[in-house]
Amino acid sequence: MTKVCVITALCTDIIFLSDVRLNSEPEHTDKISKMFLYNDNHSYDAHFHSSKGSRGVGILISKKLSYKIIKKYSDLDENIVGMILEMGDVKLRVFSIYGPNHDNQTFYRDMDRFMREDPSLPIIIGGDWNTTYSTAPTRDNIDIINMRNPPSLVRAGWLRTLCENHHLSDPFRALHPTMRDFSFSPSGNRRNRSRLDFFLIGDETITRVNKCHISAHLSTKVLDHKPVILDFTRNKTKPRPFINRTILANPMTDDIVLATFMDTYLTYIFENDPDNQVIFDEVHHAVGVNPIQNEREKVGRLLDLIRRQNNGLEALQLNPLDNLLSLQVAAIKAEIRELKETLWSRDTILRLKLNVNPDTFLEVLMGNVKGNVISFQHWVKKLENLKKTQLLSQLHEHRTRNTEVPVTT
Repeated sequence: MTKVCVITALCTDIIFLSDVRLNSEPEHTDKISKMFLYNDNHSYDAHFHSSKGSRGVGILISKKLSYKIIKKYSDLDENIVGMILEMGDVKLRVFSIYGPNHDNQTFYRDMDRFMREDPSLPIIIGGDWNTTYSTAPTRDNIDIINMRNPPSLVRAGWLRTLCENHHLSDPFRALHPTMRDFSFSPSGNRRNRSRLDFFLIGDETITRVNKCHISAHLSTKVLDHKPVILDFTRNKTKPRPFINRTILANPMTDDIVLATFMDTYLTYIFENDPDNQVIFDEVHHAVGVNPIQNEREKVGRLLDLIRRQNNGLEALQLNPLDNLLSLQVAAIKAEIRELKETLWSRDTILRLKLNVNPDTFLEVLMGNVKGNVISFQHWVKKLENLKKTQLLSQLHEHRTRNTEVPVTT
């Protein structure tokens, strides 16, 4: 879940994934695909080529894009997945790759074979190549630092031959000929760095690149490769979502945060831990009822009440004189207050052991809180716009009445 959150937070049109490792269970793959599709950050169609516990690649395509897949490519080793996309009157080849970490030429032969098909179409290839774009030895290799040797000059040579045969270039290096920046940072205190993640595109499209850069930081501690961003769009103005400080003053925000806090904790509580069982016995006395499930049902009820309250407030904005609607909203608010008093206390929740490591859980919790608060923030903005529209309509009616010319006979 953490990786899905940080990946979709990029909010780009297309995302190339390397080292996916989805295993072979269809249910697992379907679950991951739905997590990308129904996501608070950005909704994506997921196209995976991964059936093992190693290797595997994928391509995510934004639901905001209008596209059709004309053709697909994939290899036997699950290092390559590609497709021809038709978007309006434009056709484009895209490939997500995961380069081998040993000197096996099969990957490069497969890529050569795929690229010989439909050579007239523009192409974008991206992923973790497990080698550098530079073929220079250690002392002169601009893509590594604090390393005795580059990852593999053999693989770098095969890659360079591929680029020469198919007229491909690295847009990062084209825009930044002398910049030393690195996408891979090994775990621990090791100081070696390398630029293993990069795009390759046709030479003819280099002039259309607006930006290509490596993110300044790792997206999360559970990843050791930084995202690489390639931007062909010169008029992209949509900002990434963020929490405005003014929403924190809204009293309903506390209910959103509480419900998210409880829902996330209840998802990751270690139910079978003996210490947790002692705490369950302290706070829950109903016989034959699962304490976790019972608390989840209460949190689900709280989330439902919050949604009903928001819908009622929105309807009340359209019909401010509807007394019955006002009473219904007031009743929902009272029910929310009563339900919150029955939930486990924060101190109780924090005493319970979790089934994931603290760093991973913290990132999931922060992502969930941010996503739900931003969604609530959008709703508040929508309500404010609705109020503004009504006021403008009332002002217009008032001005129209006051400017009518009386008719005399």
